[in-house]
Amino acid sequence: MSFFLISCSANKITFPSPPSEQALVGISKIYIQEFVGQSAQVFQDILTKEIYKLANFTLLEQYPQSSLEETGILSGEVLVYAHNDEDSFKTKKNFEFVEKYIWETLPESRVQIRKPIFQFVETSYRQPSVHRTLLLEIKIQIISAKTALVLYENVERIQFKNTYVGKDEIALLPISSIEMMRLGKIFATRLMQKINPSPQPISFTFETGIYALPWTAEIVQAAHPQLLKGMNYVHDGNYNMARKSWSYILYYPKQYGHEEKFIINNLVFEKLQALGLPKEMLEKLVQLRNFKFNVAEFEAQLIAILSPAGFQRYGNMIKSSARVNQTLDRINMAAAHYNLGIVSQLQGEFELASYHFAQANHWNSKSKYAQAWSDIQQIIASSLPLDANFHTTIEEAAMKNSPAKTLLQNQSSPTAKEIKEENTPFVPQPIELPSLENVPEQTLLPPQSREQELLDLR
Repeated sequence: MSFFLISCSANKITFPSPPSEQALVGISKIYIQEFVGQSAQVFQDILTKEIYKLANFTLLEQYPQSSLEETGILSGEVLVYAHNDEDSFKTKKNFEFVEKYIWETLPESRVQIRKPIFQFVETSYRQPSVHRTLLLEIKIQIISAKTALVLYENVERIQFKNTYVGKDEIALLPISSIEMMRLGKIFATRLMQKINPSPQPISFTFETGIYALPWTAEIVQAAHPQLLKGMNYVHDGNYNMARKSWSYILYYPKQYGHEEKFIINNLVFEKLQALGLPKEMLEKLVQLRNFKFNVAEFEAQLIAILSPAGFQRYGNMIKSSARVNQTLDRINMAAAHYNLGIVSQLQGEFELASYHFAQANHWNSKSKYAQAWSDIQQIIASSLPLDANFHTTIEEAAMKNSPAKTLLQNQSSPTAKEIKEENTPFVPQPIELPSLENVPEQTLLPPQSREQELLDLR
């Protein structure tokens, strides 16, 4: 069965999908006979709403007395309703910027004045994490009201794994029961897609990221142009170029435009101290503390206080650490990884999709990204919850090396120690992403053997 792209919006593509092999052909009425197990009524209500949405089925409130050949009797049992939050702690180093005052006697006048001094104090703290695992298994059976033959029988399994790091993320941790209801909605949607006898579209929504418009003082935000460029390639059917376009966001060295802003604050001092910037350099940066500069102003200030040689050696490290828009960078990095994950999934490259979804969640933790990663694990069976691989987390998955099929490895900036040992300035070198010449044309359309697996995930 071939798939053809039937519609596109700015960030969405839709494929037609034939009915699954498990579709209930000839059944137009459904009666829910019983639903048992933990929170069974909740999941029955969710399923009821999904059935009401379909024009193909009429939901009966009473046991059928007529038209039995057109009626299916549905029963469900919640086999597994499991949620587990595992707490853990990591010892992290913190570099606090401390301002103190000392009394200093001026020569000749014997007048004492208060003089500020600045110290960087290294402390340790315990960073909390919560590793959440959810698993929902519901057995569904549908029999013919007339013959009592089994029309459909399957155990629907939905899983979710995510790691929440730090007090801020943990404070926003969703209530487990609400998350289980979210899994229940996924279960009901996927079940209806399996038993619906009518063709139904399958949609995939890509991320557009955020770009702060410089002429609005960064008040107005729009979609990231490079992410949109990739979507334009998707609309044209050029998926290799789409992957290359999104990969530029991940791997191309950051170029600082005139709209970039920089600020030296305590967090920047801590970051630079952790990177190993010499103490004398840190002390020179104190006079720039809490002032905001554009790129030209910031570079001029750094050259003035560090000397041209110091700027040449450490300037890129300081600029990278002091950028104001790092939050937007994380959002766009996550969006690019997520888009690459969708394309990899559609092309049947599930290990690569798993990597990109884990990276998306690493850069910007969202249930959407974690759910996509969890769904892929269900296909490749490399990390199923509540079993021998229970210890595997999405956080650990994000720390793994990138698969061989990724276009490039990340280009990381060296620490101050590495710069000093090499005795040469660090200048990020332009990266030429792989040429698409002589690259075998790939298709976004899922191979024949993957169609049902993809349907199971939607």
